[in-house]
Amino acid sequence: MDLTKIAIALGAFLLLSGAVMVGMVMWAESGNQPLPSASDQPDAAPDQRAQLEKQVLEGYEVSYMGGRPMIRYYDEAGGGYVTDEAGQALFWMAQRAGGGYSDVGYTTNPTDPEGAKAAYRLGMVHEHGLLGRSPNRSEALRYYRMANVAGHKDAPAALKRLES
Repeated sequence: MDLTKIAIALGAFLLLSGAVMVGMVMWAESGNQPLPSASDQPDAAPDQRAQLEKQVLEGYEVSYMGGRPMIRYYDEAGGGYVTDEAGQALFWMAQRAGGGYSDVGYTTNPTDPEGAKAAYRLGMVHEHGLLGRSPNRSEALRYYRMANVAGHKDAPAALKRLES
């Protein structure tokens, strides 16, 4: 075997290993910094916000990393379970309920109640500024509309409340 090729391969391996280690250290350190909490906002009612966040996470397999809630869910595209930051997990699960907006309105999959539930809960996240996010009325309306078209029972009341 050619020693030059072995030395080059070994050097590339060590360089790549070092880059991976630096990335892992940076990732671990960033996970220990808490997200700004919605309860830090001046208009927040801490008890109500905590109750709403509990309601948003209810029924999901939740763990915490660096104080941030993580949800474990089944990823149909990947064919396995993944764990993601709660808001991001709800976003991906909501995509199962609605394919987005088309020229005829929201496209939905009404046979997927989990997607409708995730879309509704994502509407709650944006309406009340939960999970470290700022309140965003237009995003809340977007997800409540998606949940409504997908058949979520509480979505019409949420839409009525925000559209008035």
